[in-house]
Amino acid sequence: TVKIERQKVSENKMNLLVTVSEAPTGNLILGGGYGSYDGFMFNASVNDKNIFGSGLDLGFAVDWSKKQTNYNISLDNPAINDSKYSGSFSAHKKDREITYTNYKLKTKSTGVSVGIGKSLTRHLHTGARYSYDKISDIYDTKPQDNKEYVISSITPYINFNNTDNYFIPRSGMIASTSLEIAGIGGDVNYLKSSTVYKYFKGLEDYWDFDAIIRYRAILRMLKSSGYAPQSNTLYLGGVNSLRGYKSYAFGPKVDEEPYERMFANSIEFNFPLIPSAKMRWGVFYDYGMI
Repeated sequence: TVKIERQKVSENKMNLLVTVSEAPTGNLILGGGYGSYDGFMFNASVNDKNIFGSGLDLGFAVDWSKKQTNYNISLDNPAINDSKYSGSFSAHKKDREITYTNYKLKTKSTGVSVGIGKSLTRHLHTGARYSYDKISDIYDTKPQDNKEYVISSITPYINFNNTDNYFIPRSGMIASTSLEIAGIGGDVNYLKSSTVYKYFKGLEDYWDFDAIIRYRAILRMLKSSGYAPQSNTLYLGGVNSLRGYKSYAFGPKVDEEPYERMFANSIEFNFPLIPSAKMRWGVFYDYGMI
């Protein structure tokens, strides 16, 4: 709420006293679930979008499952000095187990990243991130292939988003592309591009029912010069690329070179299951190649 009070100073001057009661800006989130790949999952996070009235967004999150443990702390400034520039910092510690077709890989990662961005228009945002990660790869079948290495990379990106709703978009599209350049110091050298396009179209104007058509396309390419870690190669399978298959179902074996190109797309018909809980059905067709 905002309350404005007038205070007369002289015949032609007055003070305006503005009293503001700010809405709560902190969140405490606890969640859990079950997935066919990760098993039982638990996550918790706490954040404040205006810590101590500074306008900064400070958060801490932890994710745990049978396959991974992830701790992350982040600090974001959405408008540096009230400008169109934004800044971010994060630090993480991750332990992840990936089950491929014929082996398991345990990856332990500790790292930090810093970023700066700028809003070009209301819907268009660009920027770059620098990341430094110290990683250990541990194989269950070939211990001689175990490696410890450092990835030092910079990733310029550009994002477009004109959707009408953050959680359940019914119109608009999201398009983003980025290029990770690894080899700025560190032990590995590669270029990894990622382009994602999403389109949403609500059908309620044509049909008295809250149905949504969703389309998604993902294109990723990897070009390595020297050693490219197995955990950073390209794969297909799982909820984020090719549903109906296990996560990492399609990709290189432990002694193969990294795969260099991947494309996946899907079209989905989405409609309510439990509207009060914002749970929805999805009927989809996914197609991909690698």
